[in-house]
Amino acid sequence: METFEGAVAFVTGGARGIGLGIARALAREGASIVLTDIDGDAAAEAAASIDGECSSSTLDVADRASWEREIPALLH
Repeated sequence: METFEGAVAFVTGGARGIGLGIARALAREGASIVLTDIDGDAAAEAAASIDGECSSSTLDVADRASWEREIPALLH
């Protein structure tokens, strides 16, 4: 079975539900996770619950300014 060792997964809407489930599954397979959500506090709490390397950020995917503000910081 293929794993995601060494990969970085960028998960939007990751504070709960399907997004959080995907983040957890990818982390179990070895991916480092960048977890984002419109609710930054919930994203941070969710990131803390994931085993493995996981960072979090506030991101409103419907707001272009949010992308322009957050993504450069996440990439450095």
